[in-house]
This record gives sequence, structure tokens and C-alpha cells, in this order.
Amino acid sequence: MDYVCGGWLPDPWGTIVGALIKVVFFVVGMLIACGSGGLGAVTYVVGSVIGQIVLMRILGIVFPMTA
Repeated sequence: MDYVCGGWLPDPWGTIVGALIKVVFFVVGMLIACGSGGLGAVTYVVGSVIGQIVLMRILGIVFPMTA
């Protein structure tokens, strides 16, 4: 997949399209794997996003970026 996206698109767009395709494949795979209407997969993805946002804010407070 990386070869296909990186080969025919210019540099920034190949990376963006490749990332979007990976996200879509991940979500579809989670929905198929979890079954039961995908409620568990949706809860997992939402919890992961919230956890990452909280962790990044905590790390930003503990280790402030100074340039």
C-alpha cells in the first residue's frame, strides 16, 4: 500500500493518502473483528483518541516546548 500511494502522488499527498487509507482499513478491520454492530470497536477508538489527547496535554505541561 505504501508503494502504491508513494509512487504516483507527490510527496506530501502520498503520505496523507497513505495515512488515511491505513486509518480506514484499521476501522473497517476493527468493525469486522468486533462484531455486535461495532460498538466495541467504536468505544475502543474513541477511548484511544481521548487517552492520546489527555496524555499529550499532560506531557506538554510536564515538558514544555521552548524554542
